[in-house]
Amino acid sequence: MPNALSLAIPATLTLAALPAGAALPPQHQRIAELRAVLDRAANAFGGVLINRIEHVRPDRYRVTAGRCYVEATIIGLPMPRGMVGARRFEVRVGALVCGR
Repeated sequence: MPNALSLAIPATLTLAALPAGAALPPQHQRIAELRAVLDRAANAFGGVLINRIEHVRPDRYRVTAGRCYVEATIIGLPMPRGMVGARRFEVRVGALVCGR
C-alpha cells in the first residue's frame, strides 16, 4: 500500500507543470480595464463628470460626459521574457467628440 509521501510527489510534480500567475479571471480583468480607462479618459473632459462607460467591443470602450465622448482602446503589451501573470496593457484615448 502506498504511503502519503509516494502519493504527494506525483501530485506536486503535476502542479509544478501548470503555469503560475495566469491571466486574471474575466471579471477582474474587466475591472482593471475600467479603472485604467477612467484614469485616462477623465483628463479628456476637463472636469465634466463622466456619465457612462460602454464596452463597445473587445478592447474598445466609449466614455461619455455630457454631450461629449471619447473612444478608449486597450493596447496589449508583451510580457517580459520568462514572466507570466495578468495581461499587461495601456489605454489610448482618442479625440474628444462633442454633439449638440
